[in-house]
Parts: sequence; C-alpha cells; structure tokens
Amino acid sequence: MTAPQSGHVPRSRRSWARFYAVQTLYALEITGAADAEAAMDSCLAGNASDGKPPRLDEDFFRALTRGVHGEASQLDAMMAPILSRRGTERRPEHLLAILLRGGAWEILHCGETDVAVVVNEYLNLAHYFGIAPGTSLLNATLKAVARAHREGYGDGDGDGDSDDKGEGEGEGKGGSDGDGAADGDSDGDGDDKGEGEGKGGSDGDGAADGDSDGDSDDKGEGEGESKGDGDGDNGRV
Repeated sequence: MTAPQSGHVPRSRRSWARFYAVQTLYALEITGAADAEAAMDSCLAGNASDGKPPRLDEDFFRALTRGVHGEASQLDAMMAPILSRRGTERRPEHLLAILLRGGAWEILHCGETDVAVVVNEYLNLAHYFGIAPGTSLLNATLKAVARAHREGYGDGDGDGDSDDKGEGEGEGKGGSDGDGAADGDSDGDGDDKGEGEGKGGSDGDGAADGDSDGDSDDKGEGEGESKGDGDGDNGRV
C-alpha cells in the first residue's frame, strides 16, 4: 500500500473504521483472498496496541468491509459509465478503486450520512495514502453516483466545488471517547474547511452528518458526542 502521508490523519471512530476498511480491502484485493471475515480479524489484531483493539467503530468497519467486498463487481459496473464519460477507460489502480467503491457503497447504503461527508472522508483518505492526484476523479465520480442514486441530491444546488465546507468527524473534547468533529478536507476546490472538535462527556456518537454538496456556504458535519454521563448514541441526522 502507498506510504501514508503525515496530514489528514483520521480522528473519529467512524473515520478510523473507514481507514481500516480500506486497509483490509486492499489486502484482499492484492492477495486475491476471499475470506473477508478473516482479513478483518487480522487487520484488527495487527493494529492492536498492548492487547487492546484499535479505536474505531467496529460495527461500521465490518459492515463497510463486507459490503464493499461483496458488491465490488456491482459497484465497478455502476461506476464504469461515469468513469468512461470522464475519459477513464482503464480500471483505476487498486487503492483508488477501493476508495471509489467505499464512497459509492456509503452513498448507496448509508442514507443517514450526508453525501459531502462521504466525499470528504474519502478525499481525506486519498490524501492520507498519498494519491492526491486521484482526488479530482474521486470527487467527481462520487458526486455523480450521488446525483444518480440519492434522492434530492443536487436539486436546486450546484456542484462547482467553489466553497464547500468540510465535514467534521473528529475527536470530542471532554472525558470521553466518542466522535466529536472535523476531519474535513477536500480536494482543494476552493474554500473547504477542516477540522473542528466537538464537545461532550459520553461515549456515543452524537450527531449530524450534515454537509451538503452546495457550493456557496455548506457547513460540515459533526459526529460529536452527547453531553451527559451516559454511554449512549445520540444518533445521526
């Protein structure tokens, strides 16, 4: 896998889930292995620290990995006409192909997460793994998937990428281990905003995956923690 770059480090548990899903899917792709469950277990064990599993949303990690691995051929076929229209006739290299599939899978199956949040998350991963030249294709393709498959996406709003604000999936402040806010960077289309932090005192996901694809003044998402002493989940919008 391409050597990771120093910036764009995942911050929230869902961001880390995406990161480890990409690692696992890359290993499956390169080795030709078919057992996604064993690959996921190996990834978690290999990234454990002092016997503790890595910090991530494990349910989301497993759902994303299983989904992308199981639907890879369908996702590729769905995106092929989009890539062809952009002059990309040959199959994207492994890592970019995985990022495209991951983002497309989330757009299709995770309706609670806003499109711009998904796009920004995968752009961050592209930067992190050092394939920044692929971000333009990644950005345009995922937005095209959203226009075709997310009801209401793009209605009355442009897609010029001039002033999108980034998402916020990052670590929360306070004595907790939940998701706070902003790991948001995009592909340098204008005035994207990045990383903020959410406040909280619980161990749940608090929040609003609320970013749009508008180009005037979209605000980023916040996977922030809920206040209080609980260990619950405030849910996503």
